[in-house]
Amino acid sequence: MIDATAEDDDVITSVCFYANGLLLGSDTTNPYQCSWNGAPPGDHAVKTVAWDNDGNSVTSDIVNLTVSLHPIPYVMVISVDGMGSEYVKSLLTEGLLND
Repeated sequence: MIDATAEDDDVITSVCFYANGLLLGSDTTNPYQCSWNGAPPGDHAVKTVAWDNDGNSVTSDIVNLTVSLHPIPYVMVISVDGMGSEYVKSLLTEGLLND
């Protein structure tokens, strides 16, 4: 989530969010926010542009950020011989009823 603040003598009509020059989205209500789901790994230049009801705009400073992925180092698989699903299901059901 990217957040921005904007103030004006008149009315802020929208705040637009950009990353690397591409429009990510806009918001018309305070607090101004934009989701950036699926941001690709790497360095990005993010900025906002606020518009008021007179058509005037102001651009924020560019904020540089780095998106990185953290791989899951291990996956653990547990198998218990002789514990078929019918046995495990009853244990889970009993356990949930006792909580």
